[in-house]
Amino acid sequence: MSAEPIPPPVELPPEVADYVQVLRAIDQRRKQLDTYAEIAETHIKNALGDSEIGNVNGQPVVYWRHVKGKTTTDYRRLRIDHPEIVPLLQAYTKVGNPSRRFTLADAAAATPPASGAP
Repeated sequence: MSAEPIPPPVELPPEVADYVQVLRAIDQRRKQLDTYAEIAETHIKNALGDSEIGNVNGQPVVYWRHVKGKTTTDYRRLRIDHPEIVPLLQAYTKVGNPSRRFTLADAAAATPPASGAP
């Protein structure tokens, strides 16, 4: 299966570049809010101790339940210990549809060079 050729970069119009700046600002604010959320969650968990339910004025407001651990198969070790079943594993392997991942380029890398720079 051959890979599709990747189209060349496209120059974005100024109004779209403005949206990039909006996304950068939102991403920065999201990181700040995530930090605040982690701090708040830590305080709440410390107050809960071993309890699973936290009440305020007699009403439950938070739950910190014990959940069963996830069970997975260690395919790397299975392939090492039983190489004879590798073809069988491949027969049952599913590959999802290709997709596109949207990410913002690093702001420092996206900054144009200063005037007079090569």
